[in-house]
Parts: sequence; C-alpha cells; structure tokens
Amino acid sequence: MRLFSEPLDEKTVSRGPHDGLIDWLGDRGYSVASAEAMMEFDIAYFQWFRIVMRGEVRDLLLRALDEPLDPASFHGLTSVARIATGLGRPAPEEPTIGLVADEMCVDPSRASRIVADLVARDLLERGVAKEDARKSILRLTPKGIETMHKFRDTKWTMLAQVFDGWTEAEIEAFSTLFRRYALSIGDFIARDRAKG
Repeated sequence: MRLFSEPLDEKTVSRGPHDGLIDWLGDRGYSVASAEAMMEFDIAYFQWFRIVMRGEVRDLLLRALDEPLDPASFHGLTSVARIATGLGRPAPEEPTIGLVADEMCVDPSRASRIVADLVARDLLERGVAKEDARKSILRLTPKGIETMHKFRDTKWTMLAQVFDGWTEAEIEAFSTLFRRYALSIGDFIARDRAKG
C-alpha cells in the first residue's frame, strides 16, 4: 500500500519521513493535533524499539542475576514461568517443550536444546503431566524460582525508578493506552493474517 503518490527518491527522502503525513491523516479524519501527536509517538516508539532490539533493558536485567544466562536461556526460563502462571496468556498451563517453542517463537528442536541447558544448570526440571504420564512437563527448580525472583526484583526496581515523578493519573493513562495500542496492533495483525 502506497501512502503518497510521489516516488521515493533523493528529493522526497531528504524532506523527512513525516512530510505530507498531516494532510494524509487529515484526509482520514484526524485533526492536526492528533496527527502531530501520532508523529511524536512514532519517533518515541522508534527510540524505544531500538532499545529493545539492542537488548539494552534485557542485558541490564541479566547482569543483575546471580546465574549467568544468555538471552535465549533467559527467554526459555521466563517462558516456562509465563506458561505456568498464565502471565500474558489466556490461562495457566503445564509447560511443555511445544508450548515453550510457541512462546519463544522458535522451532521445537531449538526449544528442546534451550530447555536441556536449563535442566543441566538446575534451573528447570522435567516432570510428568497429571493427565498423561507419557507427557513431559517442565517446572522451575528452587534455583530457577530464586533466579526468577531476582529478575522480578531487579525489573520492578527499575520500573519504579522509571515511573518516579509520574502522577497516579499519568501511570494509569499510560498503562491503559499502551495496553489498548498493543491489543489494537494484535487485532490488526490477526485481521491481516486472516486475509491470507
């Protein structure tokens, strides 16, 4: 989908990525103030996305852990915790390799290697599913639980400092609006996938 009729060349690129957006958004019913706010969000989102892509927050949290973990192992460990508690998921489930692979967005063989490393480090243990003794499930060990507690404490210490000075209303509004944005993006992606 092309937003603008002008070709992308040296002249149009040098003007800036937001040139013409106020008019384009205006044609779709957005006020100038809304369009300007959306462009400011676009800039802030890009800055935040770069921090995420470079792994700066993740690396800060990993450095605070007593157990040295690479990003993939950390993601595997937190995936098991999220699946078991239902955090960000429809409901808690017994973690399996398949669910960990899905949560991590990797293939099952990669998830299996990550889990094997976490088991060898005594952060996870394999158990048997209650409803099917042939099915292997994953559990955090006491060492894994302690690692997750350290991660949680470090993360919330950071977040408390990040939100220091924000009013209650600002924190509530940010939380509500960011969640709404994330859900709207998810809905957009689901509708696009459904189109085939």
